[in-house]
Amino acid sequence: VAMLVLTQLAAGAFLVGQALAAGPWRESILLQSVRPAYATIGLLVGLVGMHAAVFHLGRPRYAFRALLGLKTSWLSREIFAFGLFAASAFAYAWALWQAVDNPALLAAANTLGWTSAAAGLVGVFCSCMIYVKTRRPFWNGPRTGAAFFLSCLVLGTPTALLVSLAACPLSDAVTTHSLMAAYGQPLCQLLVAVVVCKLALEASVLLWLPTRQFLPMKRTALLLTGELGMITMLRGFFGVVGGLVLPLALLSEKATIAGPRGYEPLFIGLVVSLMTLLLVIGETLERYLFFAASAAPKMPGEPCR
Repeated sequence: VAMLVLTQLAAGAFLVGQALAAGPWRESILLQSVRPAYATIGLLVGLVGMHAAVFHLGRPRYAFRALLGLKTSWLSREIFAFGLFAASAFAYAWALWQAVDNPALLAAANTLGWTSAAAGLVGVFCSCMIYVKTRRPFWNGPRTGAAFFLSCLVLGTPTALLVSLAACPLSDAVTTHSLMAAYGQPLCQLLVAVVVCKLALEASVLLWLPTRQFLPMKRTALLLTGELGMITMLRGFFGVVGGLVLPLALLSEKATIAGPRGYEPLFIGLVVSLMTLLLVIGETLERYLFFAASAAPKMPGEPCR
């Protein structure tokens, strides 16, 4: 659970960061000022997630042997992809910090940034395929792929905004209100749309409840509303508050106006911090339910059909 949530957060953060760097704000002093800190935080989160993966191995000291199965194993491909992600993300962060004094390195940093984002997304795809290959109905390709890649955006978007706000004091040219006016509010709009899609995807499982046949997907729906009902409700609460209520509060004009008519920078920072925390908790609960509510298509010992 920790490995999937953190690696998807890191991959999503790099993707959102590169999208911002390639968008209308690519030449702004404000974005260039926060990119080094942004890349560094994304790298650290990704490394923590990769190290978390070691704890579910029976013999962690032999983890390197997983690379021997690149031709046949999605697990091996996942490890290789995230290894490439870590290496390119480290080079990207280093290049951005060096580009502060040597702007000639900025082009190379942009290339490394897209390489990092691409490697992270490939790693997420490999993570998805590990579970799709089990052929469990709840872990089917479209549902699992949508859940994993939407998690990248659900977690990466508020992280991008939080790191940008935290980096504001590093530059005299950047203020909280100018950042919110430039790309903070578009990120909040994106977050609301993505969270709505993610919650709708998760709620769609409940459509299996009225079916008469006791199929694996109905068993999953019964688990989500029965034994796992409290966790399901908490997951929905954290998702709605962190992904809908708080971002909508930041979409008001007060978030972009400096002075007595606008929100205090400290208040905006606290809201974004709480938003990020709640979404991380919510996605962690969702990923727990991903494992706990998955019903196997057959009982142990029953011959395969």
